[in-house]
Amino acid sequence: MPRLWEGWRVIEFGVLSISLMVGTAQGLVLALMLWRVVTNRAANRWLALLIVAVAALITPYIIGFAGFYDRWPWLSFTPLSYTLAFGPLLWLYAATLCGRPPSRFRPSCPMASRRRSSGCASPSLMPSWMKARRG
Repeated sequence: MPRLWEGWRVIEFGVLSISLMVGTAQGLVLALMLWRVVTNRAANRWLALLIVAVAALITPYIIGFAGFYDRWPWLSFTPLSYTLAFGPLLWLYAATLCGRPPSRFRPSCPMASRRRSSGCASPSLMPSWMKARRG
């Protein structure tokens, strides 16, 4: 198994990391191929973006099994989970594939609701009147 020595902490690519890395690389190659296809360009680009979002979702597991979080703990806070993008991307792919591309779409709506809900959960982002109630 390949090892990278970084001081006293070891980054080791095991079976899980390598198998996830191969699958993610295959997905990224497929996304690149879909992005470059000339026929059915709009639908293929939405599908390519969906595949890239899935690859970004798998990335923390690859680096976690390899030991990156032990070496660099700040990587725990990298925003690589784009699960809220799956629904809109799948809908845009299906709508474009059916020949009815959306005339008006607001992809920021799910992200705005996520920001709103995470803001209410974090005391530092709460309005002052809510902080006073929490005690």
